[in-house]
Amino acid sequence: MSGLCCCEVHGAAEMYLRRVREAIMLQGRNIFKREVLLEVAKEQNQESPELIEYARFEQELKNT
Repeated sequence: MSGLCCCEVHGAAEMYLRRVREAIMLQGRNIFKREVLLEVAKEQNQESPELIEYARFEQELKNT
């Protein structure tokens, strides 16, 4: 996932991946869909904007 490179704070990528795991395991969301991955990133960005650059993440994920 190249979009993870825009996670600014050390450990932010791990926090995002934890949220992705929770999305599939606890919420039953389909993490194979890009829109779900973007939703997870947006949720993280809304709670802690210093952890991820959402616009950059979105652009990089779309370019993969």
